[in-house]
Amino acid sequence: MSSGYARIKKALSSLDVAVIVKELSELIVNSRIDNVFRVSDNSLLLKLVLREGKHTHLIIEGGSRVSLTTHPGVGDASGRTPLFRRYLREGIISGITQYMFERIVIFEIKGAENLRLVAELLPRGIIALINSEGRVLVSTKDLSTKDRSVRPGQPYVFPPVLPDVRRVSREEFINSLRREGEVGKALVKVFGVPPEIINEVLDESFRKAPPPSLSEEELIRIHDLIKTFIEGVVEKPEPVIVVCDGNYISFHPFQPRKLESTCKTSSFRLFNEAVDEFFQTLKSKVVESAEEVEERDKTSLMLSKAREEYDKMIKTQEDLTELIKLIQENYELLESIWGCVLSKVKSSGWESVVSCGITKYNKASGTYEVVLHGRTLNFSILKDFKSQYFDLVRRLRSLDDKIKRTEEVLKSLEERLRAIDSSIKEKSRRIPVSRSFQWYHTYYWVITRNGFLAIGGRDAGQNEKIVRKFMRDKDVFMHADLHGAPVFLVFTEGREVPEEDLIDVAVLAASYSRAWKEGLPAVDVFWMYGSQVSVAAPAGQYLPRGSFMVYGKKNYIKNVKLEISVGIQVRDNKYYELVSGPPELLKSRCQVLMTLEPGETKPETVAKEFIELLQKTKYLVRDLRVDDVIKYIPGSSNITEKVVVD
Repeated sequence: MSSGYARIKKALSSLDVAVIVKELSELIVNSRIDNVFRVSDNSLLLKLVLREGKHTHLIIEGGSRVSLTTHPGVGDASGRTPLFRRYLREGIISGITQYMFERIVIFEIKGAENLRLVAELLPRGIIALINSEGRVLVSTKDLSTKDRSVRPGQPYVFPPVLPDVRRVSREEFINSLRREGEVGKALVKVFGVPPEIINEVLDESFRKAPPPSLSEEELIRIHDLIKTFIEGVVEKPEPVIVVCDGNYISFHPFQPRKLESTCKTSSFRLFNEAVDEFFQTLKSKVVESAEEVEERDKTSLMLSKAREEYDKMIKTQEDLTELIKLIQENYELLESIWGCVLSKVKSSGWESVVSCGITKYNKASGTYEVVLHGRTLNFSILKDFKSQYFDLVRRLRSLDDKIKRTEEVLKSLEERLRAIDSSIKEKSRRIPVSRSFQWYHTYYWVITRNGFLAIGGRDAGQNEKIVRKFMRDKDVFMHADLHGAPVFLVFTEGREVPEEDLIDVAVLAASYSRAWKEGLPAVDVFWMYGSQVSVAAPAGQYLPRGSFMVYGKKNYIKNVKLEISVGIQVRDNKYYELVSGPPELLKSRCQVLMTLEPGETKPETVAKEFIELLQKTKYLVRDLRVDDVIKYIPGSSNITEKVVVD
C-alpha cells in the first residue's frame, strides 16, 4: 500500500469538503430543517424536508465529517440540542459554502433571522450557530484556545487557516516552498494540501526533492498540476472507497492510481454515499456497547479489590489461627507470666517486670511482649488474660464469617464478569447491522412482490400530503372502506399493477385502519386511479383536513384479512430496514418477523417481545428502540407467529 493510504482515514480532507459542498448544494439547498437531534457531544443530525416533499438526514460531526446519511441511528434532544432546535427548525438552507480551501463548511439558513451554521471539521473542531451580527448563538461546546474563544454572545472567529493553494500567486507559491525542506511536506505544512492529492499528482522524486533544488518552471508546474487536479475532481468526481484485505481504509472523490495488490476500490454514484458508507461501516466494527465496556471495567475493578481484600483476610486468618494455637499450647505459662507482670507493676513498678521473662513493655499502653518459639506475643495488664484469649477466638470467628461472605461476593462478581464477557463475545460473533433510512420510511410503506413502492399516511396531515404532493393521475389510490383509515398510494410509474401487488398493499390499508382497534377480522378495501381523486371540495362545501373527493367507479378487494407481519430486512449484511406487510411477502425477505392479528396485548408489550426476538438472530441490530417498533404495530394484538431465519 502506498504511504497515502497506510492508515485508516478518520475525517474529510479539504478536497473532500469541496466535493461534498458542491454535491450538497445540488441536493439540499432550499430544503427545510424539520428537526435537529444530538448524536454525540459534538455531532448534530438534521432532518430535512426536500423541495419535492421527501425527507433526508444530514449528519454533521465536528472534527470529522458532513454528509447525507441513510443510517441516522438514534438521536436525542439532550444537552444544547433544544437551543439548536429553537433557532434552526423551519429554517431554509439557502446556501452551502467552503471557507477558503479549508475543512470548514458554512450553511446559510433563512428564517426569522438569517443565520449561519458553521461546521468545523478540523481537529478539535466544533459546530457553531452564528447570528446576522456574527455572534455565537449556540455551539456544540465552548472553546478557548490561544487563537480564539467560542462562547455564546461573543463574535465568532474562524480557526487560523492556511493560504488557499488554488488562489495564491505563482510568486507566493514559489517563495513559500523555497523555505521548506521537501516539496511534499512543504505542500502539507504551508498550504494544507491533502497528502492523497500530493501522492496522486507528484512522483516520489518530486515529493522528496528540496524546493531549492527545483527550478521556477518545475515549481510552477507543480502548482499547476495541483490546481488542475483539484478543479477536475470537484467538477467531475469519481467517488470510491479503498478496501484492503476486506477492510475499509479510506474514501476519495477520485480513483487512486497507486494501490497495493491487496487493495481495491468500490465505486459510488455520489461522494455523499461513499462517505456515509465508510463511516457507518467503521462504526459497525465496534460491537461492544459503551455501557457493556463500562460495566465490564467497573466489575473487573470491584473483583480485583475484593480479591485483594480476601487475600489479606486469609493471611490474617492464618496468623490468628497460629497465634491462638500457640496460646492454647502454652496457656498456663502465659497466664502465669501475665500474673507476674501484674503483681510486679503493682508492687515495684514497670522496671521490675523483666524478671517475669518478658522482652519489652510499654508503660503508657500497659502492654508487654513475650517471645515464644520465635514469635512475639503482645498482652495487656488492663484486661485479664482469659478475656484477651477469648477476644482472639471471637475475632477469628468473626473473620471466618467475613471470609465466607467475601467468597460469595467473589463468586457473584466472577459470574457477572463471565456473563458480560460472554455477551460481548456473543456480539462479536454476530454481524452488526445499522439502520437504513429512506424518505418513505416516514410513512407506512411496502415494496410489493413485483417491486412497486406504496406509502400510507400515519395521520391526516400525511394523508393530505400524499395526495397533494406525490399522487399522479396513473398512480393507485387505496383506502379501507370505512372512516378512520390511512390513504395508501401505489407509485405505478405508468405501469399496470398486478392484482397480487394490489393485495399486498390492501393488507396494510386494512390493518392500519380503525378496523384493527375495533377487533374486526376483515374489511373491504377499494382502489382508484389518482385521476379520480381530488382534494378540492365541490362548490359551497368544505373538506376536513385529510379528506378527499373521489369520482367514478371504485374497484373493491373484498374481505381483506386483518393480519400483518413486522420484521427486519437486512441488506448486504450491513444495513437493515424495519418493515411491515403481508406475512407471506415478508417471510421471503426478512431475517426475523412477528405476525400479528387484532387482540389484547398492548403495542408496548408486543414491541418488547419483538426486540427480544432479535437476540436470537445472527445479526446485531443497532439503534432500534421499542418506540420505533411501536410505530409499525396497528394496535393491541395477538402474536400468531414468530420466525427467525438462520
